[in-house]
Amino acid sequence: MHHNNKIESTVNTQPLSFSTPPSTVNSQQSTVNNNIFLNFK
Repeated sequence: MHHNNKIESTVNTQPLSFSTPPSTVNSQQSTVNNNIFLNFK
């Protein structure tokens, strides 16, 4: 029982750490896309 709780707690905390990077990656990609667009103009 205790082991199960521990595994579940770690699995539950992981998404939090993984949920922050995508936002920065998304903003980075948007700037890259903007740069490409400017270069084409």
